[in-house]
Amino acid sequence: MMEMKQSWLVLWISIMCFYLSSNGQTVDTILLSYNGTISSNGNCIGIDGVNNGYFLSKSNFLIKYDETGKELFNYNSLFLNSGTVISCENPFKTILYFPDQGKIAVLDRRLSLNAEIDLNKTDYLNISAVCASQDNQNLWIFDDGNKFLYKIDQSGKAIISIDIRSIQAGLKANLNAFTKLIESNDYLFCIRASGEVVVLDNFGNYKTAFFLGCFPNEIEAFDGKIIYKKNNIIEAIDIKTKQKFAIPIDVNLTQIVLGKGIIIGKSIAEWKIFKF
Repeated sequence: MMEMKQSWLVLWISIMCFYLSSNGQTVDTILLSYNGTISSNGNCIGIDGVNNGYFLSKSNFLIKYDETGKELFNYNSLFLNSGTVISCENPFKTILYFPDQGKIAVLDRRLSLNAEIDLNKTDYLNISAVCASQDNQNLWIFDDGNKFLYKIDQSGKAIISIDIRSIQAGLKANLNAFTKLIESNDYLFCIRASGEVVVLDNFGNYKTAFFLGCFPNEIEAFDGKIIYKKNNIIEAIDIKTKQKFAIPIDVNLTQIVLGKGIIIGKSIAEWKIFKF
């Protein structure tokens, strides 16, 4: 019975759908199923938009797995370590920022080096977050030194420059650095360490903000939705409709990384993959 539980875990969980406004509440039920195992002593960095998982091994390899746990590609660099800022939500472009080197590496879907930007030759002061843009040609970076959000090309030239202080009137929090950026479905999600998510359109115009109260590594964004973990609940908010989904977690995992309809969680010495 225990072996069956480990090889194919099927849990019934409740999904509660309700609007953030007073439109009422509905309840439905979905199936959460075990989908695979990844034997890795590293850390799961994130999940991209087509359910591939990215791990940083203890030997400083970035490894890409598919949704069943099969290894696809890997990347290694002398500069890659636990201090590297890694953005992997875009399945076609993985962005690595090496703060100690002042360089950004752009990897393709096979984790091969596609471009490198030397920030030491630019006027950017203190980059705290990076991500690929949806057009797969450009990048977003946040410069905490001057509180500017930039969309740049792969040579480092700024295409869009946004002074975050100019939109502060629409926010409730302070001007602490963004530590995570995600562009998805014409939205740019700018995430602070406090769990605040500032939502802009892909031209940098302010749309809305949410205060989730969880860590940035527990927040993802796909298909115009914010997905996040809070205590033992996975929640998702649709930006357009404001509809909110809440999914109780009933699996014994010490760490959980969220994706679009997928969870990768740490279980003793393995990482298990669940779909919902």
